[in-house]
Amino acid sequence: MNKIVLGYFLVLAGFCGYWIYLGGHDAVIGTVTLLCGLITLLFLRVIRFKLGGFIVFMTVGAFLAVIVEWLFWFISKQFSVTGIAAHENFGVDLILTMPWYLCMLGILYFIQKKFGYTLFELFILGGVYEFFIDGVVGVLFKGGNIALSLLGIPFFMVVYSAIIIPPSLLLDAKPKGFFMFRYVAALLPLLAAVPYLILLTLL
Repeated sequence: MNKIVLGYFLVLAGFCGYWIYLGGHDAVIGTVTLLCGLITLLFLRVIRFKLGGFIVFMTVGAFLAVIVEWLFWFISKQFSVTGIAAHENFGVDLILTMPWYLCMLGILYFIQKKFGYTLFELFILGGVYEFFIDGVVGVLFKGGNIALSLLGIPFFMVVYSAIIIPPSLLLDAKPKGFFMFRYVAALLPLLAAVPYLILLTLL
């Protein structure tokens, strides 16, 4: 399975390279996606142990979420692009986004412990989670086209893989559970959008 993920990353790296060449908005997305893929591959390479525990899971996941947000913010600055990061001020960016990340990771911890989603499943779920928060909720508040956001799922999967796969690798969780229950439960982290919606409404 790791070879399949590696092959996917290599193919996507080609698209990211082309986007970087185009410059502007595309360059930011391409650069961040490429870097997130490298983060995931690094963790897949080095994690050979199980630490388990809620605190470790949340600490690793939250740290990586901050890194991903910083990458979007910093690289947007380098290409003089606006509208990709949640806010021009990085502190405000984290205030807006971290409630979503923390709640999403908290719910993911419990369902991952119970159902033990595979690397491939987590990879897909990352795309679903980012599509929902950026491609649906984000579009509703900032404008855009939800249908077009569907085209971004292959990139969303890579970006969120850097946030949810490394902490999940640290858990000693084996795949289990009835098919229907597993995939209904897999959508529970989307409830973490509630605090994000409240913040967006207030602002």
